[in-house]
Amino acid sequence: MIKKRFVKFTLLVFGFALVFCVRLFMLQKSSHPNGLDGYFYALQAKSFAETGRLENPSHEIGYYICGAFAFVTKNPILGVKIWAAASSALVSLAIFFVVFALAKKFSLSFAGFFLSAVSPTFSVMGINFINNQTGILFLLLYVALLLQVAQQIHGSQHKIRLILRILLCVMLFALSAVSHKVSFVFAILATFLFAIHFVLILLKKCSNQKVLLVVKIAFAVIFGTVGIFLVYFFRRQSPRFMNAFSLPFVNLKNCAQLLNYVGFAGVIEIGFYALALYAFAIFKREFLPAVLVLALYFPFWNLGQDMASRMLLNAVPLGLPLFLWFLNDFFAGKLSRSAVKKLIFTVSGLSFILLFFTPNLYNPKKDPPYSYYRRVVKNIELDDDCLLIAHLGLNHVYTYYKGLKDALNWLPDFYMPLEKTWRIAYGVDSERIKSVFGKNEFAGFIDDLVQQIDSRYVLIREDLWQAYLAREESEISETLKNWFNPHEVRPNFIRRKKISRG
Repeated sequence: MIKKRFVKFTLLVFGFALVFCVRLFMLQKSSHPNGLDGYFYALQAKSFAETGRLENPSHEIGYYICGAFAFVTKNPILGVKIWAAASSALVSLAIFFVVFALAKKFSLSFAGFFLSAVSPTFSVMGINFINNQTGILFLLLYVALLLQVAQQIHGSQHKIRLILRILLCVMLFALSAVSHKVSFVFAILATFLFAIHFVLILLKKCSNQKVLLVVKIAFAVIFGTVGIFLVYFFRRQSPRFMNAFSLPFVNLKNCAQLLNYVGFAGVIEIGFYALALYAFAIFKREFLPAVLVLALYFPFWNLGQDMASRMLLNAVPLGLPLFLWFLNDFFAGKLSRSAVKKLIFTVSGLSFILLFFTPNLYNPKKDPPYSYYRRVVKNIELDDDCLLIAHLGLNHVYTYYKGLKDALNWLPDFYMPLEKTWRIAYGVDSERIKSVFGKNEFAGFIDDLVQQIDSRYVLIREDLWQAYLAREESEISETLKNWFNPHEVRPNFIRRKKISRG
Protein backbone atom coordinates (compact mmCIF):
# COMPACT_ATOMS: atom_id res chain seq x y z
CA MET A 1 0.00 0.00 0.00
CA ILE A 2 2.76 2.44 0.94
CA LYS A 3 4.65 1.53 -2.23
CA LYS A 4 1.57 2.16 -4.40
CA ARG A 5 0.98 5.54 -2.77
CA PHE A 6 4.61 6.48 -3.31
CA VAL A 7 4.38 5.53 -7.00
CA LYS A 8 1.20 7.59 -7.41
CA PHE A 9 2.76 10.56 -5.62
CA THR A 10 5.87 10.28 -7.82
CA LEU A 11 3.73 10.21 -10.98
CA LEU A 12 1.87 13.33 -9.85
CA VAL A 13 5.10 15.20 -9.08
CA PHE A 14 6.54 14.13 -12.44
CA GLY A 15 3.35 15.22 -14.22
CA PHE A 16 3.37 18.61 -12.52
CA ALA A 17 7.07 19.18 -13.31
CA LEU A 18 6.56 18.14 -16.92
CA VAL A 19 3.58 20.44 -17.51
CA PHE A 20 5.38 23.31 -15.76
CA CYS A 21 8.47 22.90 -17.97
CA VAL A 22 6.43 22.65 -21.18
CA ARG A 23 4.40 25.75 -20.24
CA LEU A 24 7.50 27.75 -19.32
CA PHE A 25 9.16 26.71 -22.59
CA MET A 26 6.06 27.92 -24.44
CA LEU A 27 6.07 31.30 -22.69
CA GLN A 28 9.80 31.75 -23.29
CA LYS A 29 9.15 31.88 -27.03
CA SER A 30 8.91 35.62 -26.45
CA SER A 31 11.53 37.65 -24.57
CA HIS A 32 8.74 40.00 -23.49
CA PRO A 33 5.81 39.30 -21.15
CA ASN A 34 3.09 37.30 -22.86
CA GLY A 35 -0.40 38.29 -23.89
CA LEU A 36 -2.54 41.38 -24.16
CA ASP A 37 -1.74 42.66 -20.65
CA GLY A 38 1.75 41.20 -20.38
CA TYR A 39 3.56 44.35 -19.32
CA PHE A 40 0.82 45.26 -16.86
CA TYR A 41 1.51 42.03 -14.96
CA ALA A 42 5.24 42.66 -15.27
CA LEU A 43 5.10 46.21 -13.89
CA GLN A 44 2.81 45.08 -11.06
CA ALA A 45 5.33 42.35 -10.21
CA LYS A 46 8.24 44.77 -10.51
CA SER A 47 6.56 47.33 -8.27
CA PHE A 48 5.75 44.73 -5.60
CA ALA A 49 9.27 43.26 -5.71
CA GLU A 50 10.99 46.66 -5.49
CA THR A 51 8.64 48.73 -3.32
CA GLY A 52 6.46 46.18 -1.48
CA ARG A 53 3.25 47.53 -3.05
CA LEU A 54 1.50 47.29 -6.40
CA GLU A 55 1.81 50.09 -8.92
CA ASN A 56 -1.96 49.87 -9.44
CA PRO A 57 -3.62 48.86 -6.14
CA SER A 58 -5.57 45.61 -6.42
CA HIS A 59 -6.76 42.75 -4.20
CA GLU A 60 -6.17 40.12 -6.91
CA ILE A 61 -3.65 37.73 -5.44
CA GLY A 62 -2.05 36.74 -8.75
CA TYR A 63 -0.19 40.05 -8.89
CA TYR A 64 1.34 39.45 -5.47
CA ILE A 65 2.44 35.91 -6.33
CA CYS A 66 4.02 37.19 -9.56
CA GLY A 67 5.74 39.86 -7.47
CA ALA A 68 7.06 37.24 -5.05
CA PHE A 69 8.61 35.28 -7.93
CA ALA A 70 9.97 38.55 -9.35
CA PHE A 71 11.64 39.23 -6.00
CA VAL A 72 13.22 35.76 -5.93
CA THR A 73 14.41 35.77 -9.56
CA LYS A 74 15.26 39.51 -9.68
CA ASN A 75 13.51 39.46 -13.05
CA PRO A 76 9.84 40.57 -13.08
CA ILE A 77 9.19 39.25 -16.59
CA LEU A 78 10.54 35.83 -15.66
CA GLY A 79 8.67 35.94 -12.36
CA VAL A 80 5.35 36.45 -14.17
CA LYS A 81 6.11 33.61 -16.57
CA ILE A 82 7.04 31.25 -13.73
CA TRP A 83 3.71 31.81 -11.99
CA ALA A 84 1.79 31.55 -15.29
CA ALA A 85 3.45 28.16 -15.92
CA ALA A 86 3.20 26.96 -12.32
CA SER A 87 -0.47 27.94 -11.89
CA SER A 88 -1.30 26.18 -15.16
CA ALA A 89 0.36 22.96 -13.96
CA LEU A 90 -1.28 23.35 -10.54
CA VAL A 91 -4.72 23.64 -12.16
CA SER A 92 -4.14 20.28 -13.84
CA LEU A 93 -3.20 18.92 -10.42
CA ALA A 94 -6.36 20.44 -8.90
CA ILE A 95 -8.46 18.81 -11.65
CA PHE A 96 -6.87 15.49 -10.67
CA PHE A 97 -8.07 16.00 -7.07
CA VAL A 98 -11.61 16.99 -8.14
CA VAL A 99 -11.98 13.96 -10.42
CA PHE A 100 -10.63 11.68 -7.70
CA ALA A 101 -13.07 13.14 -5.16
CA LEU A 102 -15.92 12.46 -7.59
CA ALA A 103 -14.99 9.04 -8.99
CA LYS A 104 -12.35 7.61 -6.59
CA LYS A 105 -10.33 6.31 -9.56
CA PHE A 106 -6.66 7.17 -9.87
CA SER A 107 -6.43 6.31 -13.58
CA LEU A 108 -9.45 8.46 -14.47
CA SER A 109 -8.06 11.31 -12.37
CA PHE A 110 -4.73 11.11 -14.17
CA ALA A 111 -6.59 11.19 -17.50
CA GLY A 112 -8.20 14.44 -16.31
CA PHE A 113 -4.77 15.79 -15.43
CA PHE A 114 -3.39 15.25 -18.93
CA LEU A 115 -6.58 16.20 -20.78
CA SER A 116 -6.42 19.60 -19.11
CA ALA A 117 -2.69 19.86 -19.79
CA VAL A 118 -3.15 19.35 -23.56
CA SER A 119 -6.36 21.38 -23.80
CA PRO A 120 -5.86 24.02 -26.53
CA THR A 121 -8.29 26.27 -24.68
CA PHE A 122 -6.63 26.04 -21.29
CA SER A 123 -3.07 25.97 -22.67
CA VAL A 124 -3.40 29.57 -23.83
CA MET A 125 -5.30 30.87 -20.78
CA GLY A 126 -2.13 31.61 -18.83
CA ILE A 127 -0.86 33.71 -21.71
CA ASN A 128 -3.55 36.37 -21.40
CA PHE A 129 -5.42 35.73 -18.14
CA ILE A 130 -3.08 34.88 -15.28
CA ASN A 131 -5.38 36.21 -12.55
CA ASN A 132 -8.29 34.28 -14.04
CA GLN A 133 -6.14 31.13 -14.07
CA THR A 134 -5.13 31.77 -10.46
CA GLY A 135 -8.79 32.03 -9.49
CA ILE A 136 -9.60 28.75 -11.25
CA LEU A 137 -6.79 27.06 -9.31
CA PHE A 138 -8.14 28.05 -5.89
CA LEU A 139 -11.72 27.39 -7.01
CA LEU A 140 -10.92 23.81 -8.09
CA LEU A 141 -9.02 23.15 -4.85
CA TYR A 142 -12.02 24.53 -2.95
CA VAL A 143 -14.42 22.26 -4.86
CA ALA A 144 -12.18 19.20 -4.33
CA LEU A 145 -12.08 19.81 -0.58
CA LEU A 146 -15.79 20.64 -0.47
CA LEU A 147 -16.55 17.26 -2.08
CA GLN A 148 -14.47 15.54 0.58
CA VAL A 149 -16.31 17.41 3.34
CA ALA A 150 -19.68 16.51 1.75
CA GLN A 151 -18.73 12.82 1.76
CA GLN A 152 -17.44 12.85 5.35
CA ILE A 153 -19.85 15.20 7.10
CA HIS A 154 -22.26 12.37 7.95
CA GLY A 155 -20.98 10.01 10.62
CA SER A 156 -17.33 11.07 10.37
CA GLN A 157 -15.13 9.43 13.00
CA HIS A 158 -12.46 12.13 12.67
CA LYS A 159 -14.13 15.31 13.94
CA ILE A 160 -10.88 17.28 14.30
CA ARG A 161 -9.83 16.41 10.73
CA LEU A 162 -13.28 17.42 9.47
CA ILE A 163 -13.12 20.77 11.28
CA LEU A 164 -9.66 21.46 9.86
CA ARG A 165 -10.91 20.69 6.35
CA ILE A 166 -13.86 23.03 6.82
CA LEU A 167 -11.48 25.80 7.93
CA LEU A 168 -9.30 25.10 4.89
CA CYS A 169 -12.45 25.31 2.74
CA VAL A 170 -13.11 28.78 4.14
CA MET A 171 -9.56 29.84 3.30
CA LEU A 172 -9.77 28.48 -0.26
CA PHE A 173 -13.13 30.21 -0.75
CA ALA A 174 -11.53 33.49 0.32
CA LEU A 175 -8.61 32.94 -2.07
CA SER A 176 -11.06 32.20 -4.91
CA ALA A 177 -12.94 35.40 -4.08
CA VAL A 178 -9.91 37.70 -4.08
CA SER A 179 -8.26 36.12 -7.13
CA HIS A 180 -10.88 36.97 -9.76
CA LYS A 181 -14.55 37.94 -10.07
CA VAL A 182 -15.37 34.81 -12.09
CA SER A 183 -13.89 32.40 -9.53
CA PHE A 184 -15.70 34.38 -6.81
CA VAL A 185 -19.08 33.82 -8.49
CA PHE A 186 -18.40 30.13 -9.17
CA ALA A 187 -17.26 29.65 -5.56
CA ILE A 188 -20.61 31.09 -4.43
CA LEU A 189 -22.39 28.72 -6.82
CA ALA A 190 -20.41 25.71 -5.56
CA THR A 191 -21.20 26.64 -1.94
CA PHE A 192 -24.87 27.09 -2.72
CA LEU A 193 -25.13 23.73 -4.49
CA PHE A 194 -23.31 22.09 -1.59
CA ALA A 195 -25.83 23.67 0.79
CA ILE A 196 -28.74 22.40 -1.32
CA HIS A 197 -27.23 18.92 -1.36
CA PHE A 198 -26.85 18.97 2.42
CA VAL A 199 -30.37 20.31 3.01
CA LEU A 200 -31.92 17.74 0.65
CA ILE A 201 -30.31 14.97 2.71
CA LEU A 202 -31.71 16.49 5.90
CA LEU A 203 -35.17 16.87 4.36
CA LYS A 204 -35.28 13.20 3.48
CA LYS A 205 -34.88 12.43 7.17
CA CYS A 206 -37.46 14.98 8.29
CA SER A 207 -41.20 14.24 8.44
CA ASN A 208 -42.32 17.53 10.03
CA GLN A 209 -44.14 19.51 7.30
CA LYS A 210 -43.77 22.83 9.11
CA VAL A 211 -39.99 22.41 9.29
CA LEU A 212 -39.91 21.47 5.60
CA LEU A 213 -41.90 24.59 4.69
CA VAL A 214 -39.64 26.86 6.73
CA VAL A 215 -36.52 25.37 5.12
CA LYS A 216 -37.95 25.79 1.60
CA ILE A 217 -38.91 29.43 2.25
CA ALA A 218 -35.50 30.15 3.77
CA PHE A 219 -33.75 28.73 0.73
CA ALA A 220 -35.97 30.71 -1.64
CA VAL A 221 -35.10 33.92 0.25
CA ILE A 222 -31.38 33.08 0.26
CA PHE A 223 -31.42 32.20 -3.44
CA GLY A 224 -33.14 35.48 -4.33
CA THR A 225 -30.79 37.49 -2.11
CA VAL A 226 -27.71 35.91 -3.66
CA GLY A 227 -29.07 36.57 -7.17
CA ILE A 228 -29.76 40.24 -6.40
CA PHE A 229 -26.30 40.59 -4.82
CA LEU A 230 -24.57 39.13 -7.90
CA VAL A 231 -26.46 41.41 -10.29
CA TYR A 232 -25.63 44.44 -8.13
CA PHE A 233 -22.01 43.29 -7.79
CA PHE A 234 -21.44 43.01 -11.52
CA ARG A 235 -23.33 46.18 -12.42
CA ARG A 236 -21.15 48.12 -9.99
CA GLN A 237 -17.80 46.33 -10.32
CA SER A 238 -17.79 45.02 -13.88
CA PRO A 239 -20.46 46.44 -16.22
CA ARG A 240 -18.93 44.68 -19.22
CA PHE A 241 -20.00 41.38 -17.64
CA MET A 242 -23.62 42.55 -17.78
CA ASN A 243 -23.17 43.24 -21.51
CA ALA A 244 -21.97 39.68 -22.15
CA PHE A 245 -25.52 38.30 -22.47
CA SER A 246 -27.42 38.18 -25.75
CA LEU A 247 -30.95 37.19 -24.74
CA PRO A 248 -33.06 36.17 -26.52
CA PHE A 249 -31.01 35.86 -29.73
CA VAL A 250 -27.67 34.13 -30.03
CA ASN A 251 -25.43 35.06 -32.95
CA LEU A 252 -23.13 32.06 -33.31
CA LYS A 253 -21.29 33.74 -36.18
CA ASN A 254 -20.14 36.51 -33.87
CA CYS A 255 -17.33 34.54 -32.24
CA ALA A 256 -14.25 36.24 -33.70
CA GLN A 257 -13.07 37.18 -30.20
CA LEU A 258 -13.22 33.55 -29.04
CA LEU A 259 -11.53 32.31 -32.22
CA ASN A 260 -8.76 34.87 -31.72
CA TYR A 261 -8.12 33.61 -28.18
CA VAL A 262 -8.08 29.84 -28.72
CA GLY A 263 -7.99 29.21 -32.46
CA PHE A 264 -10.03 26.68 -34.40
CA ALA A 265 -8.94 23.73 -32.21
CA GLY A 266 -10.11 25.55 -29.08
CA VAL A 267 -13.51 26.36 -30.56
CA ILE A 268 -13.96 22.69 -31.53
CA GLU A 269 -12.97 21.63 -27.99
CA ILE A 270 -15.42 24.05 -26.36
CA GLY A 271 -18.21 22.89 -28.66
CA PHE A 272 -17.49 19.22 -27.96
CA TYR A 273 -17.52 19.60 -24.17
CA ALA A 274 -20.65 21.76 -24.26
CA LEU A 275 -22.64 19.28 -26.36
CA ALA A 276 -21.34 16.26 -24.40
CA LEU A 277 -22.13 17.79 -21.01
CA TYR A 278 -25.64 18.81 -22.02
CA ALA A 279 -26.27 15.31 -23.40
CA PHE A 280 -24.98 13.67 -20.21
CA ALA A 281 -26.95 16.07 -17.98
CA ILE A 282 -30.17 15.20 -19.80
CA PHE A 283 -29.35 11.50 -19.60
CA LYS A 284 -28.49 11.70 -15.88
CA ARG A 285 -31.67 13.63 -15.01
CA GLU A 286 -30.32 15.12 -11.78
CA PHE A 287 -30.89 18.70 -10.67
CA LEU A 288 -27.48 19.72 -9.32
CA PRO A 289 -25.35 18.49 -12.27
CA ALA A 290 -27.81 20.12 -14.69
CA VAL A 291 -27.42 23.48 -12.89
CA LEU A 292 -23.62 23.17 -13.12
CA VAL A 293 -23.71 22.42 -16.86
CA LEU A 294 -26.04 25.36 -17.48
CA ALA A 295 -23.83 27.69 -15.43
CA LEU A 296 -20.62 26.60 -17.15
CA TYR A 297 -21.89 26.47 -20.72
CA PHE A 298 -24.55 29.16 -20.57
CA PRO A 299 -26.29 29.13 -23.99
CA PHE A 300 -26.89 32.88 -24.22
CA TRP A 301 -23.41 34.37 -24.08
CA ASN A 302 -22.80 37.20 -26.55
CA LEU A 303 -19.69 35.78 -28.21
CA GLY A 304 -18.78 39.17 -29.63
CA GLN A 305 -17.99 40.37 -26.10
CA ASP A 306 -14.62 39.79 -24.43
CA MET A 307 -16.13 38.66 -21.12
CA ALA A 308 -18.45 36.12 -22.78
CA SER A 309 -15.54 34.56 -24.68
CA ARG A 310 -13.54 34.45 -21.48
CA MET A 311 -16.37 32.66 -19.65
CA LEU A 312 -16.22 29.87 -22.23
CA LEU A 313 -12.47 29.65 -21.66
CA ASN A 314 -13.20 29.12 -17.96
CA ALA A 315 -15.77 26.46 -18.77
CA VAL A 316 -13.23 23.97 -20.17
CA PRO A 317 -11.07 23.38 -17.05
CA LEU A 318 -14.09 23.72 -14.77
CA GLY A 319 -16.26 21.40 -16.87
CA LEU A 320 -13.64 18.72 -17.46
CA PRO A 321 -14.06 16.99 -14.04
CA LEU A 322 -17.83 17.01 -14.55
CA PHE A 323 -17.41 15.48 -18.02
CA LEU A 324 -15.21 12.65 -16.70
CA TRP A 325 -17.61 12.00 -13.83
CA PHE A 326 -20.53 11.73 -16.26
CA LEU A 327 -18.44 9.52 -18.56
CA ASN A 328 -17.50 7.22 -15.69
CA ASP A 329 -21.16 6.81 -14.68
CA PHE A 330 -22.23 6.26 -18.28
CA PHE A 331 -19.78 3.40 -18.91
CA ALA A 332 -20.25 1.81 -15.49
CA GLY A 333 -21.61 -1.69 -16.08
CA LYS A 334 -21.52 -1.27 -19.87
CA LEU A 335 -17.81 -2.03 -20.31
CA SER A 336 -15.54 -4.42 -18.48
CA ARG A 337 -13.00 -2.98 -16.05
CA SER A 338 -10.14 -4.02 -18.36
CA ALA A 339 -11.78 -2.28 -21.33
CA VAL A 340 -12.25 0.91 -19.29
CA LYS A 341 -8.63 0.79 -18.15
CA LYS A 342 -7.41 0.35 -21.73
CA LEU A 343 -9.54 3.29 -22.86
CA ILE A 344 -8.25 5.52 -20.06
CA PHE A 345 -4.66 4.42 -20.70
CA THR A 346 -5.02 5.23 -24.41
CA VAL A 347 -6.46 8.70 -23.70
CA SER A 348 -3.72 9.43 -21.13
CA GLY A 349 -0.98 8.17 -23.47
CA LEU A 350 -2.17 10.26 -26.41
CA SER A 351 -2.51 13.30 -24.14
CA PHE A 352 1.02 12.77 -22.84
CA ILE A 353 2.37 12.80 -26.41
CA LEU A 354 0.27 15.82 -27.45
CA LEU A 355 1.54 17.79 -24.45
CA PHE A 356 4.87 18.34 -26.22
CA PHE A 357 3.06 20.00 -29.14
CA THR A 358 1.15 22.53 -27.01
CA PRO A 359 3.88 25.22 -27.26
CA ASN A 360 2.82 25.56 -30.91
CA LEU A 361 -0.49 26.95 -29.67
CA TYR A 362 1.24 30.19 -28.65
CA ASN A 363 2.10 32.65 -31.40
CA PRO A 364 4.02 35.66 -30.02
CA LYS A 365 3.01 37.64 -33.13
CA LYS A 366 -0.51 37.83 -31.68
CA ASP A 367 0.83 39.78 -28.71
CA PRO A 368 1.01 43.57 -28.91
CA PRO A 369 4.21 44.76 -30.67
CA TYR A 370 6.18 45.05 -27.43
CA SER A 371 9.61 45.31 -29.11
CA TYR A 372 8.36 48.26 -31.12
CA TYR A 373 6.74 49.87 -28.08
CA ARG A 374 10.04 49.60 -26.24
CA ARG A 375 11.82 51.43 -29.07
CA VAL A 376 9.13 54.15 -28.98
CA VAL A 377 9.65 54.88 -25.26
CA LYS A 378 13.42 54.30 -25.23
CA ASN A 379 14.52 57.95 -25.60
CA ILE A 380 11.64 59.58 -23.72
CA GLU A 381 12.97 61.17 -20.53
CA LEU A 382 10.52 63.04 -18.30
CA ASP A 383 10.93 64.32 -14.76
CA ASP A 384 9.75 62.06 -11.94
CA ASP A 385 6.80 64.35 -11.18
CA CYS A 386 5.50 64.25 -14.76
CA LEU A 387 2.58 62.21 -16.05
CA LEU A 388 2.53 60.56 -19.46
CA ILE A 389 -0.64 59.73 -21.41
CA ALA A 390 -0.30 56.87 -23.89
CA HIS A 391 -2.56 54.19 -25.29
CA LEU A 392 -3.03 50.84 -23.57
CA GLY A 393 0.04 48.61 -23.72
CA LEU A 394 2.39 51.42 -24.64
CA ASN A 395 1.72 53.08 -21.28
CA HIS A 396 2.65 49.87 -19.41
CA VAL A 397 5.89 49.46 -21.38
CA TYR A 398 6.86 53.05 -20.51
CA THR A 399 6.13 52.58 -16.81
CA TYR A 400 8.03 49.29 -16.69
CA TYR A 401 11.24 50.56 -18.31
CA LYS A 402 11.20 54.10 -16.89
CA GLY A 403 11.46 53.39 -13.18
CA LEU A 404 7.70 52.94 -12.62
CA LYS A 405 6.92 56.52 -13.69
CA ASP A 406 3.22 57.20 -14.09
CA ALA A 407 1.57 56.60 -17.47
CA LEU A 408 -2.19 56.53 -18.04
CA ASN A 409 -4.28 55.34 -20.95
CA TRP A 410 -7.00 57.75 -19.84
CA LEU A 411 -7.20 61.48 -19.29
CA PRO A 412 -6.20 62.19 -15.66
CA ASP A 413 -9.17 62.36 -13.29
CA PHE A 414 -7.10 64.16 -10.66
CA TYR A 415 -5.35 67.51 -10.64
CA MET A 416 -2.17 67.58 -12.68
CA PRO A 417 -0.32 70.79 -13.77
CA LEU A 418 -0.54 71.16 -17.54
CA GLU A 419 3.19 71.74 -17.85
CA LYS A 420 3.79 68.40 -16.11
CA THR A 421 1.49 66.36 -18.37
CA TRP A 422 2.72 64.88 -21.65
CA ARG A 423 1.37 62.39 -24.15
CA ILE A 424 2.54 60.08 -26.89
CA ALA A 425 0.19 61.00 -29.75
CA TYR A 426 -0.44 58.76 -32.73
CA GLY A 427 -1.18 59.53 -36.36
CA VAL A 428 0.10 63.11 -36.67
CA ASP A 429 3.57 64.61 -37.25
CA SER A 430 5.22 67.49 -35.47
CA GLU A 431 5.47 69.67 -38.60
CA ARG A 432 1.72 69.56 -39.09
CA ILE A 433 1.19 70.59 -35.48
CA LYS A 434 3.62 73.50 -35.81
CA SER A 435 2.03 74.69 -39.03
CA VAL A 436 -1.42 74.84 -37.43
CA PHE A 437 -0.22 77.27 -34.74
CA GLY A 438 1.85 79.74 -36.72
CA LYS A 439 2.48 82.87 -34.68
CA ASN A 440 0.79 82.50 -31.28
CA GLU A 441 1.56 81.88 -27.63
CA PHE A 442 3.51 78.67 -28.40
CA ALA A 443 5.53 80.00 -31.31
CA GLY A 444 8.66 80.89 -29.36
CA PHE A 445 9.17 77.53 -27.66
CA ILE A 446 7.01 75.07 -29.60
CA ASP A 447 10.09 73.03 -30.53
CA ASP A 448 10.50 72.21 -26.82
CA LEU A 449 6.89 71.02 -26.51
CA VAL A 450 6.66 68.57 -29.39
CA GLN A 451 9.17 66.15 -30.89
CA GLN A 452 8.84 63.48 -33.53
CA ILE A 453 9.51 59.96 -32.26
CA ASP A 454 8.99 58.12 -35.54
CA SER A 455 6.58 58.14 -38.47
CA ARG A 456 3.66 57.13 -36.20
CA TYR A 457 4.21 58.83 -32.83
CA VAL A 458 5.07 62.25 -31.44
CA LEU A 459 5.81 63.28 -27.85
CA ILE A 460 3.82 66.42 -27.05
CA ARG A 461 2.90 68.38 -23.95
CA GLU A 462 -0.78 67.94 -23.14
CA ASP A 463 -1.77 71.62 -23.19
CA LEU A 464 -0.26 71.97 -26.67
CA TRP A 465 -2.08 68.82 -27.82
CA GLN A 466 -5.45 70.11 -26.61
CA ALA A 467 -4.80 73.50 -28.19
CA TYR A 468 -3.84 71.77 -31.45
CA LEU A 469 -7.07 69.72 -31.52
CA ALA A 470 -9.08 72.91 -30.95
CA ARG A 471 -7.36 74.65 -33.90
CA GLU A 472 -7.21 71.71 -36.30
CA GLU A 473 -9.87 71.10 -38.94
CA SER A 474 -12.85 69.44 -37.26
CA GLU A 475 -12.76 66.31 -39.44
CA ILE A 476 -9.08 65.69 -38.64
CA SER A 477 -9.54 66.54 -34.97
CA GLU A 478 -12.41 64.06 -34.56
CA THR A 479 -10.45 61.37 -36.39
CA LEU A 480 -7.53 61.79 -33.95
CA LYS A 481 -9.82 61.14 -30.98
CA ASN A 482 -9.46 57.39 -31.15
CA TRP A 483 -8.16 54.43 -29.11
CA PHE A 484 -4.55 55.31 -29.94
CA ASN A 485 -5.03 58.83 -28.53
CA PRO A 486 -6.78 58.52 -25.12
CA HIS A 487 -9.40 61.27 -24.89
CA GLU A 488 -11.78 60.13 -22.12
CA VAL A 489 -11.66 60.02 -18.33
CA ARG A 490 -11.65 56.61 -16.64
CA PRO A 491 -15.13 55.08 -16.15
CA ASN A 492 -16.47 55.03 -12.61
CA PHE A 493 -16.05 51.26 -12.11
CA ILE A 494 -12.32 51.60 -12.88
CA ARG A 495 -11.83 54.86 -10.99
CA ARG A 496 -13.23 53.34 -7.78
CA LYS A 497 -10.32 50.89 -7.70
CA LYS A 498 -7.68 53.60 -7.78
CA ILE A 499 -6.21 55.45 -4.86
CA SER A 500 -7.04 59.15 -5.00
CA ARG A 501 -4.16 61.32 -6.11
CA GLY A 502 -5.87 64.62 -5.52
